[in-house]
Amino acid sequence: MFHESPFDPVEDVVAEAKEERAQLHRLLTISTPRERMLVLLTAFVMLLFGAWLFFGDVTRNLTVKGVLMASVSEQPMADASFRSVVWLNPNAAQEIKSGMSAIIEVKVDGITRRLPGSVVTLAPIDLPDWFGAIDPKAPATMRQMDIVLDKNHNLELQEALKCRIIVELGEQSPIALFALRPT
Repeated sequence: MFHESPFDPVEDVVAEAKEERAQLHRLLTISTPRERMLVLLTAFVMLLFGAWLFFGDVTRNLTVKGVLMASVSEQPMADASFRSVVWLNPNAAQEIKSGMSAIIEVKVDGITRRLPGSVVTLAPIDLPDWFGAIDPKAPATMRQMDIVLDKNHNLELQEALKCRIIVELGEQSPIALFALRPT
């Protein structure tokens, strides 16, 4: 056991420390079947994790806040399409394509409703010149997103409502997801 007293000679303290370092190899021996199973289980879990990193799939979603403005479709039998105004940074706006799955979360009468659908269009909105003069380097831009809802919905908009829109960007391997992260 290593203990240091101010009255011990330095040579004795060094010799004792060297002896303790020499005994560290005993900690690394695997002598019982139970320890072997633990090491094998740990190696197997690490192998599975490594395989998942390269060959697994992770679904990427993008959640944006916005305002659900109005119904776009004019025909009563057509699929319901809603227009929303959202704030997106330019990189996120480039990832959203027409046809991607989307879910609109809107609170109506105190109840949160989730309305599945797909993105139809995403277009920039022209802002007045005075708005750009306030913050010319804004990190996000205002976009108009039209979403057509799947069947079996009954949302009637009387006024603009705050909403969240979750867009499914697709699947990719976890290692590719780590590579996309900005440093």
